[in-house]
Parts: sequence; structure tokens; C-alpha cells
Amino acid sequence: MAGFRFERKNAGKRWNGSAFLFLILGILAGNLAGCAAASVAGDASGEVLGKSEELIRRGKVETDQPVPIADAIEIVQRAADELKLNSAGHEKHPDQVKLIYRDDRKQMVVVTIVRRTEVLTEIHTDVGFLGPESLGRAVMRQILDDLPPERPHDAKSLN
Repeated sequence: MAGFRFERKNAGKRWNGSAFLFLILGILAGNLAGCAAASVAGDASGEVLGKSEELIRRGKVETDQPVPIADAIEIVQRAADELKLNSAGHEKHPDQVKLIYRDDRKQMVVVTIVRRTEVLTEIHTDVGFLGPESLGRAVMRQILDDLPPERPHDAKSLN
């Protein structure tokens, strides 16, 4: 037994975990650096884009709208009902509400409504980093379609 030595099968061939980490980080950086505007242009209708300036990021859509927060909450709930999304809960924070929905495939959609002023509200939809972006855009389109038509400015306030 003095001359017997146990050797590993792949001795000398050491797997370098940091190289794998750099590879994954490179792939993520390449995906994040892409232009999000191209994915929006083919999917959004002209009427919706005329009604709102939207910011599209990976899995997220956000817009600011001239509606009070109470009206925005009702509009979001109506849009979710029209899309047959299932309510999965809500979270209330000061000046903000998160409404959580799931579709039939258990994909979560979080709609965050933030009060900016008495008559200005920020609305976010989020399907997560790996969630289907088209779902977030579809929910936002439905919300924007349910907004009241633009009201003409009061002539007295312009003087």
C-alpha cells in the first residue's frame, strides 16, 4: 500500500469559475445594452403613443398621466378586469399603491400607481426581468385605452 496513490480523474484540469462568471456577465450586459425602442415601435399603436410618453425597459413600462391617483386605481382595476387578469393582492404605501395580478399561466404583473401631484399620477407595469415584455405592454395599452379623453384646457386658467 505504500506505493498506491489515489488520483482524481481530471487532476490538473481545473475549472475556472470566474471565467464562467465573466461569460454570464457579458451575456447580460449585451442583452441590457440593446435598444428597447425597437421592440416598442412594432407593438404600440399610434393612438396610444399619442396619448402618452412611455418609458420601456426590460419587463417594465411606465407613464405619467394627468389623472388623480384615485381615478388611476379605478382605471387599472377596470383594465385588469377587461384583460381577465386574476387579482393576487395589493400593497399600500404612502402616496403609492401596488396592484398585483396573475394571468392564467401564473405570470405575475405588478402595476404600481404613484401620486405625483393632486392631478398627476405615474403608472408602472412590471412583469419581471425574465417575464414576457409583450404582457407588460398589453396591460399598459389597456390602461391607456381606459383613460378618459383629454379635456380641453379651461380658457380662464390660460389668461
